[in-house]
Amino acid sequence: MITITNGSLTLVVTKGTYKQAYKSLGWQIKEMDKKQEIIPEQIVPDEVEITKDVEQEIVETEADVEEEVENIELEDIEEKPLSEMTPEEVREYATTLGIDFTGVVKTKIIRQMIRDKIS
Repeated sequence: MITITNGSLTLVVTKGTYKQAYKSLGWQIKEMDKKQEIIPEQIVPDEVEITKDVEQEIVETEADVEEEVENIELEDIEEKPLSEMTPEEVREYATTLGIDFTGVVKTKIIRQMIRDKIS
């Protein structure tokens, strides 16, 4: 997971999500101290007063962005044959499908897990 920003909002996303959806929109990777944590107040500029309406709008916007990114990722990944995916893409696709491949090192095994899940 990486932290990205567009200057006013800060999000934590996977590298693949950043590359596929956010990078082209001008978002940049934010350098952070390893001890620093993202808290809800950090996702909006300090000068904005957070009201319930604003907070709800942020939640809805984040949900819309996440849904759109998931759709983009699934469409892009599904168009590419599993055999042509890089190991990183295979792992991202498995994660998107909800496959737990903890402890699995070989990409070949993860590919088979994906085939079993989608067939």
